[in-house]
Amino acid sequence: GVGFNMGCGEIPVKDSMGVDPFLSLGSYDGVAFCHMDDLYAYESNFADYIVSNYIEASPNPCKLFTEWHRLLKPGGVVAILCKDADDESYDDSRIGPLSRSNKGGIKKFNCYTQRTIRFYLQFAGFTVGSIQKEGVDLKVVAYK
Repeated sequence: GVGFNMGCGEIPVKDSMGVDPFLSLGSYDGVAFCHMDDLYAYESNFADYIVSNYIEASPNPCKLFTEWHRLLKPGGVVAILCKDADDESYDDSRIGPLSRSNKGGIKKFNCYTQRTIRFYLQFAGFTVGSIQKEGVDLKVVAYK
């Protein structure tokens, strides 16, 4: 089926269309330079699946998941690997000046816990199939 690899960098996953907002305007085979939440060049109900291992790059999770829901065909699947912000070893040092502090003064920006990722996916209309903790990561599967 038709699929997207969101936040793929220069090298997309085989048999998927790569999307990455941080590439220079250079040309990379099979990779679109655009934001992961602004895919209006593609019609609704276009894709069978979306995979991503860097959703933290999107500044607006509501817009991100709503756009992905629009893009997927009914029954389409989203598979996400992201850092678990509740994990004690979570390292947010790469986030920089856009981060914000939680109650403990720890800076976090666009990071997800099991609770928050479930909320954003359900807000966009997804059915959450599973959220599993594996090391410092969350493995998430959701369906349209």
